[in-house]
Amino acid sequence: MILNRVLLSLVSSGLLLSSVAIAAPDASSVAVIDANKVIQESKYAEKLKSAHESFTKKADALGKDFKALQAEYDAYKKKSTTLGKKDQQAQEKALTAKQNTLRSKEMELQKEFLAQRDSLMKVAMEKVRLSVSKIAERNQYTLVVNKTESWYNTDKIDITSQVAKDIK
Repeated sequence: MILNRVLLSLVSSGLLLSSVAIAAPDASSVAVIDANKVIQESKYAEKLKSAHESFTKKADALGKDFKALQAEYDAYKKKSTTLGKKDQQAQEKALTAKQNTLRSKEMELQKEFLAQRDSLMKVAMEKVRLSVSKIAERNQYTLVVNKTESWYNTDKIDITSQVAKDIK
């Protein structure tokens, strides 16, 4: 009885292992791509760089506004002891309003940049995806994975340069 269970278990394991081996893709039907490298070498990298430079200029200008507000606040702190209660409250309210306006501008600027970056990346990644699909179909690949996410790969299965060339 125990021998039958052991035999049945071994036979079942053997069948399971053979079915796994059958389901595994043939090594010649697998390819890898370095999507980051493709994006960095594409025209989209220049667009992303330009968007970042524009954001940086606007952020620098906003930084100057924050410094000016800090100087205003420092000046207020020095003379606040000589002001009446109503004048102190009015100036504090005005400074707080300016600070809130600058923070709103800062958040809006970040939102604008992130939306622009995400939009550019979405378009770039869609171009990469379409190119990968085309190359995979042409070369009969059944699986294409990102090179950075594989434990091991060789240059023989790397289609990065083909995709980079295709999306230019």
